[in-house]
Amino acid sequence: MDRLQGTLERVTFYSEETCYLVGRLKVKGLRELQTIVGVLPNPVTGEVLNLQGVWILHPEYGRQFKIEKFTRMTPVTVAGIERYLASGVIKGVGPATAKLLIEKFGKDVLDIIEKEPERLREINGIGAKKAAMITESFANQKEMQQVILFFQEYGISPGYAARIYRALGEKTIPLVREDPYRLVDQVFGIGFKTADMIARKIG
Repeated sequence: MDRLQGTLERVTFYSEETCYLVGRLKVKGLRELQTIVGVLPNPVTGEVLNLQGVWILHPEYGRQFKIEKFTRMTPVTVAGIERYLASGVIKGVGPATAKLLIEKFGKDVLDIIEKEPERLREINGIGAKKAAMITESFANQKEMQQVILFFQEYGISPGYAARIYRALGEKTIPLVREDPYRLVDQVFGIGFKTADMIARKIG
């Protein structure tokens, strides 16, 4: 399996239903943007992706990297964090709010959202309700990433992992560890064979 790491510069196509992405990745050392395709839930322009997959040759669009597995790298620069926040992936935060958050908290803003959410109210225009929305949305993003990584170990695609998360919610991982067979009844597209395979691997 090949590896590719870079910054997502452009989302050419994305399906909310299937989480299928066609995007353009900026890779260090390469002049041209690389085309990436595959399942990647909630893509964010500006995020750094560590991808595993295979190179394919599309008859019309040429060389593309087909995503099999991925991990998201937390942005570390002020510009990267602001771009991440401004993307709209976190409810309640758009470009204007992202700018205010960065001006106030700098590189620490993501830690503050996660660990000191009450401090968000120091920003003009963010009240208790909006602060709670931002914190919950940020937590959901982190939880989905953890669920995707958990299921990648069992050969479950990110698309199905996202579907499982939507069905089972924040307690997805403990619920599946407790009874993998619940997936058969609660998640469309997951059959007994897949649930049984997960059950045997969990032990």
